[in-house]
Amino acid sequence: MPGKPFLQPMRASWVAAALIAAAINGVHTNAAEPPTKELLSKLDSSLAAGDWASGDAVASRIASRYDRVDLAVIPDWMPTFYFKAGWCAMKLERWADAERLFERGYRTPTASENRYKIMSLRGWAEASRKLGKTDQALRLYERYAEESSAVDWTNPFRKDQPSKR
Repeated sequence: MPGKPFLQPMRASWVAAALIAAAINGVHTNAAEPPTKELLSKLDSSLAAGDWASGDAVASRIASRYDRVDLAVIPDWMPTFYFKAGWCAMKLERWADAERLFERGYRTPTASENRYKIMSLRGWAEASRKLGKTDQALRLYERYAEESSAVDWTNPFRKDQPSKR
């Protein structure tokens, strides 16, 4: 833009911001890859069907996207995703992968309460037990017992189930 060079740095920062936002929201330039929302739906379908290998493959595709991006704001669905990915690995008896995924699900910070974080803690304990890490598994089970007692496990959509809160 002749005569207005001060706008060029601002335009460059807007382009960078747009690219970062696209990466965070799962919008990718690779047209062959479906959006993250679609992949999450496929993961849920695989879990519902008990197709652990297919679920594991979809989870690997999702994880590869977010492992490459340093997220400034972590989406609230990440602990849920890591729990589901860990569940697939556990069903396939890949205990080291399950342990790693459940740990990530538990340790991923979120802005709101997420029950899957607590469920990931239990999965982490179970995978540790299967790997022969008995002391770690006991510590994790104890932490699970403490933290799960503070969670309201009732289904908010069922009228016949009173809330603990």
